[in-house]
Amino acid sequence: MKLGQINEAIDIFTQMKIVGLDPNTVTYTTHISGLSQNGHNSEALTYFKQLFQAGYRPNSASIVAALSASTNMVSLHEGRAIHVYIVRKNILLSLPVATALVDMYAKYENGCAVEALALFKCLSGGGMEPDNITFTGVLSSCCHAGLLKEGLDVLYDMLYVYLMKPSVEHYGCMITLLSMCGNLDEAMQLIQSMPYKPEANVFESLFVACRELREAELEEYIDNYLIKMEPDDSGHYVSLSNAYATSGR
Repeated sequence: MKLGQINEAIDIFTQMKIVGLDPNTVTYTTHISGLSQNGHNSEALTYFKQLFQAGYRPNSASIVAALSASTNMVSLHEGRAIHVYIVRKNILLSLPVATALVDMYAKYENGCAVEALALFKCLSGGGMEPDNITFTGVLSSCCHAGLLKEGLDVLYDMLYVYLMKPSVEHYGCMITLLSMCGNLDEAMQLIQSMPYKPEANVFESLFVACRELREAELEEYIDNYLIKMEPDDSGHYVSLSNAYATSGR
């Protein structure tokens, strides 16, 4: 929605009330979703609160839209408040709502991996099948928190419990997690075993870890690999030269 459309929508709400037509749950949900989807997150949350003030209960679609808005605003307070409401009102946790919650917690780097993992287990225990977005969120949370075992468990579930094919993004999360935890050889093995041709950005976290841990041999290998992939990128040659210098060559 453009600014003019937002003002027009607000005017419609106002006019409805003037003529005695109170917006219902469907009206609020449509408006909240439209605002959230178009990046007007603060306005979306304002109307979500007005829905309560009008005496209505939010449906799954309005909850997902409000969670998306709080995630985009990086407003953990708002997101947690919505989660608390869901729990207190014993609202059935649908897959879209659970996925939105996992995505929300995954976006916060400070201590929210526990919540994301708990929601993932709740999905599994409730007979719901997590989708690709859910797995991305949970793996990202594990990555932010450095939870290697938990991340490996999630990847195992994806492969062998749900029989899903990990995407490049899923592999990227695991490569970053392995690299962060110092498991550089395993990270490289995972890159080599990917059913996709790795892009240069897949190597970034592993490359940084090599630098920090002074693994010059692996760093040199990555540099040579990247030079073959991107021979016109002068940065790779500079990096390779630095790797040689570090190893005394």
